[in-house]
Formats: sequence, C-alpha cells, structure tokens
Amino acid sequence: MLFESISDETFEAKTDISIQTNLEDFTFAVNSRFLLDFINSVDDDNIELCLNDSNIPFTLKNKNYQTIVMPLTI
Repeated sequence: MLFESISDETFEAKTDISIQTNLEDFTFAVNSRFLLDFINSVDDDNIELCLNDSNIPFTLKNKNYQTIVMPLTI
C-alpha cells in the first residue's frame, strides 16, 4: 500500500507498507489525520482496513477498537 500525502504548501511525502490484499489496483483519498488517530489509538501492529469502493465510508478495525472513515472526493 502506498500512502501519499500532499499539503497546502505543496510538500509531498510517500510511505510504502507491505499488506495482504486481493486487490490489483485501488485508489482512495482520505484525511490522513483520521488514519493517524486510529493508528495511535491501537496497541497492535495488525489493523484491518475494510473497504468495498473508493467513494463509500470504510471501517478500520483492531481487536479492541473500530472506527468508520468517510473518504474524500477529489
């Protein structure tokens, strides 16, 4: 999974993380703050990203915590 972040000041950052998925190519946009808040709230390296389509809300799950995130329209 490739994470790309672009700020208003045209700063760019990219992070590539190895994940298990059956998807070939999938792109969605989200406010990075939501992802970071979730990651900082859990104490486990295993996180489940449950999504079906790039334009509908998706769920982030951990064994003790779950949240729903609305993607951005770009």
